[in-house]
Amino acid sequence: MESNPLRRVYIGLLIVCAVGCAPAVVLEKPKDWPQEYAKRQLYNTPNAFVYASSKEAAGEADRLIIAVKRDFEKETGRKAGKGLVFVTDANDGLLVPALQQIIELELKKRSLEAKAKKKAEQAKDEPFDPLVKWNEFKKKLDDLGVTVGDVFKAIPFPLPDKKVCTVLGFPKSRADETEWMMAMPTKAVIRDAVAKMMVASIKKRKVGPVAEAMTHLLLGIVSIERTLTDGLALMRDIGLFSMWVNAQKDWSEGDKKAKIEAYTQRRMEQTLGGFMMAKIREAEAKRKAEKKAKAEREQGQQRPEKGESERKQ
Repeated sequence: MESNPLRRVYIGLLIVCAVGCAPAVVLEKPKDWPQEYAKRQLYNTPNAFVYASSKEAAGEADRLIIAVKRDFEKETGRKAGKGLVFVTDANDGLLVPALQQIIELELKKRSLEAKAKKKAEQAKDEPFDPLVKWNEFKKKLDDLGVTVGDVFKAIPFPLPDKKVCTVLGFPKSRADETEWMMAMPTKAVIRDAVAKMMVASIKKRKVGPVAEAMTHLLLGIVSIERTLTDGLALMRDIGLFSMWVNAQKDWSEGDKKAKIEAYTQRRMEQTLGGFMMAKIREAEAKRKAEKKAKAEREQGQQRPEKGESERKQ
């Protein structure tokens, strides 16, 4: 029996729209909102005020919001409110171009405050220095083959009102009209970051050009790059779901944590599969065991020897 040609066309259109269409429903732009921000245009959808550099990027964000909203409302029985989203696509600049400089200035200030406090209190222990930790973080990124800018572009994060209005310079009167705010990358941005890390990892092995080419081919065959991209892209869904859960003021912190963990577990198993999840749990258990062992060693070093304690008495 021949398949219906109209049905084939319909399915083809669905596939095209799934990978690169504008938001399904676009409402009239409110005149009192900025029509453009950080080279991103405003798309007003029923689910969010979306700032994106293209209709395709706006559509990707809107479809993701619709899918997570459906999950949230089904699992909790609560309504998910309309939000504000800043989307970063592969060819876009950072949402805040000077964000790294802003962070480093703040960390330098905190580092100086920590050192001054140590001096004033004549403390022997080294204080926590946020600037040292930041530089260690940048070194780890360099080892992975990515920059701080790559990370800022590829990681989704919620935006509290204060940050939106001060750091981003977005009008507070407009931000107050939304129930949540988020900076979100497209999947293309995440894919680029993963590809850079994979290439850097291969180069670190110091293999020859033929072996390197074969490794690239193997990575494509076993879909490691795609799996990592899908896993990191899932952080957008989890971040959005978590914001809606945390907005429920009548839920206890324990209830919120349980709902977020259950959603995270289910989505990760759907996305990564049982084998990858088992490996992740194994790595997490190992990390916790190492952390516990380190804490016990440090506690043992701080505890005075029995003989030394008796001599002091």
